[in-house]
Amino acid sequence: MKQKNRVPIRWYENISKVKNRFSRSLESAFLAKVLTYDKKKHIADIQPLANWIDGTKSAQYLDVPVAESCYRLDELLDKFKSDLKAVDSSPEVNSHFLEHYPKKKSMRVGAVVIAVTMDRDIDNWDGTGNTFTPNTGRMHDANDSITFLFIRVTTMARDLFMSDNHDLVIDPITHDLEMTSGLDEIAQRIKATLEIRYGEMQRLDPEMGADYSSFLGKNFNKQAAENDMRAAIEANVPEVETVDNIEFIKKPERKMQINFRATANIGEVEGGVTS
Repeated sequence: MKQKNRVPIRWYENISKVKNRFSRSLESAFLAKVLTYDKKKHIADIQPLANWIDGTKSAQYLDVPVAESCYRLDELLDKFKSDLKAVDSSPEVNSHFLEHYPKKKSMRVGAVVIAVTMDRDIDNWDGTGNTFTPNTGRMHDANDSITFLFIRVTTMARDLFMSDNHDLVIDPITHDLEMTSGLDEIAQRIKATLEIRYGEMQRLDPEMGADYSSFLGKNFNKQAAENDMRAAIEANVPEVETVDNIEFIKKPERKMQINFRATANIGEVEGGVTS
């Protein structure tokens, strides 16, 4: 009786193996990282992110065509940049277009993209809307891949919530330490960055903190101080795409209020610290 029951089980196992082997031979869509990008030819070398089951990296895909949707906005921004710079420099307009320009291009080395594999050989496709006859009979092959979409990688970090006095806060409902996430967590991290003097955490994190050397002396260098604050935020808070505004307000007892407004990958964030 047990031997009879093994027959359908073995049949199912064998069919499953055939199915898995067939599936592994098909290329469809996959996540990849851009290794090189030729912006004139619009082709890229990409590295699939998923390894083989034994941990071996997948082979790189070379000279993969890049869809227009991946680079069109980058080219438009480059085209209008000089014109917008002239507009920003006009005292009559008082605009700030370039302040809101993205720091990085969408299609770039290091960008995470989705690549798809066409169901037919595309060697004879000229990149237009014209019909074409496939050069070979191959189907779902890695040689016929196209990068068609870039992905904005976002991580929703969580951290312990700190009060303005730098105290940990107990959640009155759960009685656990209160947590913060999203834009509030990013704002808290920016504040912490600005409150730490560069080099102050030499043993823990020597690159952490902001450079306050431009604040010293009788003649406060506002532009240099603003550049230092921007550099500190961008270096220590990778979620920040642009620092849109830095404001300095002098306070009594030789103190300074530093307010910031920035655009992160999940929205706008603002806040301030007293130094």
